[in-house]
Amino acid sequence: MRNAALAITIALFTTVQFSCGTKEDAVRKPKMKTFVEQYTYMMGLDIGRTFKDMNMEIDFNALLWGIQDILKNRPELLSPVTIDSIQREFSMKLQQMQMTAGAKNSKQTVPFSYDAKRSAATKPEMKTFMEQYSYFIGLDIGRTFRGMNTEIDYNALLWGMQDILKNRLESLPPVVLDSIKREFSIKLQQLQIAAGAENSKQGEMFLAENKKKPGVITTASGLQYMVINQGKGPQPKLTDKVKVHYTGTSLDGKEFDSSFKHGAPAVFPLKGIIPAWIEALQLMNVGSKYKLFVPPNLAYGERGKSPAIGPNSVLVFEVELLEIEK
Repeated sequence: MRNAALAITIALFTTVQFSCGTKEDAVRKPKMKTFVEQYTYMMGLDIGRTFKDMNMEIDFNALLWGIQDILKNRPELLSPVTIDSIQREFSMKLQQMQMTAGAKNSKQTVPFSYDAKRSAATKPEMKTFMEQYSYFIGLDIGRTFRGMNTEIDYNALLWGMQDILKNRLESLPPVVLDSIKREFSIKLQQLQIAAGAENSKQGEMFLAENKKKPGVITTASGLQYMVINQGKGPQPKLTDKVKVHYTGTSLDGKEFDSSFKHGAPAVFPLKGIIPAWIEALQLMNVGSKYKLFVPPNLAYGERGKSPAIGPNSVLVFEVELLEIEK
């Protein structure tokens, strides 16, 4: 989560699979016979602890629907502007609760709304703030899982969350959980290395062909760009703050960020952004719109930016310089 910070400390990339029973019954205790069940249960415990620390009521159905919207590539129920507003209000409520909270009772259960007769989520009506913030938390969890190139056992995940929220005895001892966490971390590191190598190969091929296209300019740093519209205003300096509209996509055309989705242009100090943008924006006049083709060393490099940008990813941006702010 961007503001309330669901701190799931996992490297993220590519796609996700998940398994879940289709029967309309309650979440069942996992048998823990497979590594998939074990590490998914472990993640459920971590998410449950985060919710318990927040000590705010959770609408479990809205949470699950948000996760599934991401994993099943369904349209999101709330617009980015609405989600941004909910995040701000949710963050303020958490701060208020932290300021007024006294000694915390570790045995206290966290109230949550969920129909125990079924494990399948139903589309929430979004009439209450609790539904809304539970849903956007679910979206963030879903994005995290989607970024992992590994299977998710949905039932084990939910059981782990409920073990924490209901103060049940954990189904695996701490020694076993530590071992699973180490093995899972190694697995993710291996996957990230493999994903990075593949992204690097695909990116190099793309840039080699792209620089041959009419109108594409390649700078000494390796940045490639096309001028969509050349403005006539001033050019920003490194010490300036700029206002821009932008859209960012991966090589497959999938959008990972956009100022339009947030409902307003972005404003930031020029020296506080990725190297490609620092270079490109100083080439632009106010009123210009450029298309940038960004090598990984001028963007997010080997680490990527979880969960949307994988390691060694070439990125494509359309950037319009609207104003130099004083």
